[in-house]
Amino acid sequence: MTYYVPAYIGLVIASMGLIGLPVHLAAYRERGVLLGAVLPTARAAQGAGVLLWFVMLMISGAGPPPEVLNATLTRVADATPLKHVILVLQDPWLGFGSNAAELLVVAGILVLSALLALRLFRWE
Repeated sequence: MTYYVPAYIGLVIASMGLIGLPVHLAAYRERGVLLGAVLPTARAAQGAGVLLWFVMLMISGAGPPPEVLNATLTRVADATPLKHVILVLQDPWLGFGSNAAELLVVAGILVLSALLALRLFRWE
């Protein structure tokens, strides 16, 4: 049995695993800390986080394809962090190369979330 491995597989692994995925995970962690900072209890932060996650999952392109969404949902999806993460992870996989612009957007979300969480956290 013969398997085909595309020539750009090294780029896919580097873009997704070494760069995109750690930035994505750190950005989501910081948004969770931000929710914990602004909501009164951990249970409230957990509920809000799950709700936000599933809404983003359904409209950002990770669930149904973006082509089936109406124009309003597409504009809302463009404002969600998960839309940018999907492009960071998807573009190298499809052979488009590393998407530096979307990676910078995700890194910016990471920095902004971290700064807001640091500022709004209730130090006791």
